[in-house]
Amino acid sequence: MKNFKLTMIGLLALVLGACGGGGGTITGTAVLPGSAVASIQIVVSSSELLTDQSNTNFVKISAVVRDANNNIVPGTDLLFSSTSGSIEEVDGGVTNASGIAEAFLKSFGNISNRTITVTVSAPAQNVSSTVVITVTGTRLEISGPANIAQGDNATLTLSLLDGNNAGIAAQLINLSSANGNTLPASAVTTGSGDVQVILTADGANGAADVITASIPSLNISETFTLAVSNDTFAFTSPAPNTEVLLIPAMQTLTMDWQQGGGPVPDGSTIEFTADRGTLSAGSATTVGGVASVDIDSTFAGKSTITATGVSLGAVPLVDGPTTQLTIEFVADTPDTVNIAAFPDNLISGEQATITAVVRDASGNRVKNLDVDFNITADPSGGGLTVSSDKTDSQGVATTVYTAGNTTTPNGGVVISATVRGTAISDTVSLTVSSKAINFVIGTGNDIFTISPTRFGVQYTVIATDVTGSPAAGEALRLTVKSWQYRKGRLVVNAANDAWIKDQAIFGAGHIDEQFCPDEDWIGNGGNENGSLDVGEDDNANMTLEAGNIATIVATECDNVAAADPGVAQQNLLTDAAGAVEVCVVYPQEYNLWLDVRLTATVSIDGGTENTESRYFLLPALADDITKVDASPPGEISPFGTLACADGSGL
Repeated sequence: MKNFKLTMIGLLALVLGACGGGGGTITGTAVLPGSAVASIQIVVSSSELLTDQSNTNFVKISAVVRDANNNIVPGTDLLFSSTSGSIEEVDGGVTNASGIAEAFLKSFGNISNRTITVTVSAPAQNVSSTVVITVTGTRLEISGPANIAQGDNATLTLSLLDGNNAGIAAQLINLSSANGNTLPASAVTTGSGDVQVILTADGANGAADVITASIPSLNISETFTLAVSNDTFAFTSPAPNTEVLLIPAMQTLTMDWQQGGGPVPDGSTIEFTADRGTLSAGSATTVGGVASVDIDSTFAGKSTITATGVSLGAVPLVDGPTTQLTIEFVADTPDTVNIAAFPDNLISGEQATITAVVRDASGNRVKNLDVDFNITADPSGGGLTVSSDKTDSQGVATTVYTAGNTTTPNGGVVISATVRGTAISDTVSLTVSSKAINFVIGTGNDIFTISPTRFGVQYTVIATDVTGSPAAGEALRLTVKSWQYRKGRLVVNAANDAWIKDQAIFGAGHIDEQFCPDEDWIGNGGNENGSLDVGEDDNANMTLEAGNIATIVATECDNVAAADPGVAQQNLLTDAAGAVEVCVVYPQEYNLWLDVRLTATVSIDGGTENTESRYFLLPALADDITKVDASPPGEISPFGTLACADGSGL
């Protein structure tokens, strides 16, 4: 397209030369006769462009064209170009009646900090001007303990963020220790942009260490200083990853604190904290260098206990030694099993993952139990990869079902899961069909303000058959269900230009963003019937969280208010392009705190079904996030700020 534009500009220049400045009129985008371009002034909305992965950030480039007498020159065809990023011209880059042409510079897809030179030229008159935009915002943050003992381990958290404070996934981070302490040579960021690494203080004794983390491809390097003392400061019991039964069992935690080859003075204080379970005391004093506290829990799961030395005898310490121990509380008495299949609609030869979640009477996941899987009905002739599996820490046992060659009625395949040695059992139904309807579920960048209390985000569902042709006239059933809710709060960032998720401890018991599975979600062992059933109340508050909060309106989002309430909103026919348009509507305060699953289902083969889902976080309005002088909707999560196991709503 640019080559074509340059060619046309060149031809127009020849036409102008042939006219010789006479009184004729040239139509199109040529310079008006007698109006030679003498200068191009560039005005930018900002000298900085934040890196982003959502294609939302931009700098507006405005070019003002004048002749030798400083008169504006309308109708001039300008060429915008940049050394990186992307340029989107407005109205083809032609100056308007005010002699101004505009374009938008974006950095979408390139997360490196750099400079971009933007050039605006009028090739026909050989006039140009440039401006330099700084692309910034991508950063690497390192957090961890300030002080550990020689021979101990420290967990370091590396967070790679873009200019929108969104995590950057799948980036290789190189790591090194100035003192030769042991840690991985590299680590790769996860989907959230975070990755944790373990450093073992086995290098130079008693010396402060500088950890360097770098990403050469992004020209980023950060350091973290960790003090390493000659103390021995370690848990002597229990061993790491010990499994501890739930109440009424009690586990004693024992610490040994040595300094200079001998025990620290009696009465030295060690503080203890735990992210799961109840400690018998928040601190203990040493006798012969040894201090102990007890811990128990009513909830299953891993618990990380942190011990910190806060005084030597009666002398307070600043940044005393710190260490951690991870144990796992486990339930051992099964009460229920919930089985699920994903997907639950297959064509011949396709596979579905079958998961069974085992819980005790209090809803805790039960580990180390054998679950037996059995196909109790299957006209298709399919099979399982394994007939039994042992539950993991999440109480989950898994197998894989492969569909046979024959279609089945809707729900014609039935698979059971039974806790071995008990009568505790559950079943799940699947469907095998011969016709494949494929779905694409997608959205755009816009968030709609439906009302002062509601947002809407528009989604398109496109259905195609096995040939890739539009599946027109297919009846789709659309649902939106919660599958994960989040706890935390928003705070203004250090640059004072945006609201971000709080990433630091901000009060007794309050913690950073928590990801909590919806209690009714089938992937969490629920049955998605919208009611609180036995074994679903993960936080024991007698309330179903999060519940179904978002809803679907079968129209474009800017037409929600005018939508016919008498029309079924969840049963839709695809148009000639195999598509339907829907608006997912939700209360504004739930933006950034609720993840939902939008599912499209089509009925085929006289009763069988095929489904496809899209998982996404309810988005926030960009203006709300960047307006730091006003509180955004959902400044504090509607679900509170405490841990997932806390059901108080605080």
